[in-house]
Amino acid sequence: MAHYSESALKLLSETPLNETKLTLYLFCLVGSLLGFVPTATTPVYLPTEYTEAIGSGVDIIELMQNYRENSVSIRKKLISQLKESGLDDYQISVVFNTTVYQVKKLLKNL
Repeated sequence: MAHYSESALKLLSETPLNETKLTLYLFCLVGSLLGFVPTATTPVYLPTEYTEAIGSGVDIIELMQNYRENSVSIRKKLISQLKESGLDDYQISVVFNTTVYQVKKLLKNL
């Protein structure tokens, strides 16, 4: 709990203010104040990078943002490879279990 409050206070002194990170820290802080913390009876499934980072003092929120950015870039590469192999947008959307709109949006940002 102290980590979240210290991190939020530290962010407030930075310019420009990263509102996304501040919001996430505040949600984590409020959640821990309300008692929503993982316990032995509450199963929490985190990737190995997160569980290793929790004890080492690494910023979990930063790690999650990096993980998301990496997964989006991998998804873009895979979509472009499928497009090059001859699949149309609809077929790619079926492969990724997403909408044609999302596929077109990713292809547009390549």
